[in-house]
Amino acid sequence: MKKGISAVKYIRNNKRTCFVLIIAFALTIMVMYVINFLLSATKESFKTIMLEMPKKVMYANLSDAAYGINEEDFATHEEYVDKYQETVEETENKMRALDGVKFVKRAQKIDTKYAGIIGMVVYETPLLEKEEIKGYIDHFNAKLIEGKMPEEPGDILVDKNVFANRHYEIGGYYMKEFYGETFKVCGVIESDYMICVGMPNGFTNSGWYTVICIDEPITQFKDIAEKLDLNISETEDIIDANDYRAFYDDDVVKSIDSSMDIIILVVMIFLAVSVIVAYVSFMRNRVSEYCLYSSIGYSKKSIYAMMMREMIIIFAAGIIIGAMIAGVIVIFLNKTAVEPMGLIGKLVDLNQISKIMTA
Repeated sequence: MKKGISAVKYIRNNKRTCFVLIIAFALTIMVMYVINFLLSATKESFKTIMLEMPKKVMYANLSDAAYGINEEDFATHEEYVDKYQETVEETENKMRALDGVKFVKRAQKIDTKYAGIIGMVVYETPLLEKEEIKGYIDHFNAKLIEGKMPEEPGDILVDKNVFANRHYEIGGYYMKEFYGETFKVCGVIESDYMICVGMPNGFTNSGWYTVICIDEPITQFKDIAEKLDLNISETEDIIDANDYRAFYDDDVVKSIDSSMDIIILVVMIFLAVSVIVAYVSFMRNRVSEYCLYSSIGYSKKSIYAMMMREMIIIFAAGIIIGAMIAGVIVIFLNKTAVEPMGLIGKLVDLNQISKIMTA
């Protein structure tokens, strides 16, 4: 009884040819995963701001209709303003009494910019009184790691990732391109939410909002509106987890995943063409060898089985080597490029690995 034809023996005797194929597959795997790592750094970083932070704080700038007030019902504008302010204050007091609401304050806010590998997100930074800031950062389990707490008008505490991302310095101006020399960085804080917070300086701001710090069971502003019978419509100016989730899914995840799908498709097309060319060349160079196996009694099935084992070994070796190279490169890029940019790198992405393997 004849033994099966050894695939390993051929690979061992034709190291150069097989090595070229293995390296080609390895580099393909490596390129796709490294590109995915760089793109996903944006997705992972934005996730913290757009999915995690809104679980702890939200903003609302409600219209008259939400409070059930209509200016036309008042004889003078002053009466309307007095009633509006009284209603807002009463509503905020009711909010404070709700289970899950930790802090409520009508305050100015400014914007904070944070750039990814591709794209940028602009999000909210509240301006609170000096004595309120410690409680605010404690809500996020944030701690001061550099500089000092805000003491003067315009002092801003900046998250360490934002600090690195925007190349800020202690004592440097904050968002100078938006607000000129109004705000200064006084300290750096560390938390899991990339929060920034500071003190107002006059009335330079990006709007007045009710800042609401929350925990379970409150997850979105709708939960509060239902308890307080507020008339909330889709046009209300509300920034909460629901609002950010839609933005993250539609504008971040879809665009990055679509880009990655296109990259994988292009790479796989080139790889498929290369594999076909290489395989045809592989077969032509071995016609005489296959004929010899056939002439000494090996069946076509045995010969095809050997060919499949050779390709499987080459593919498997390419995947393993590609994964090892990719691992080294993404760790290097994470330390030298991603972290210094204040971004969050996901070294192991099982979903993307699965997508690459099944492509």
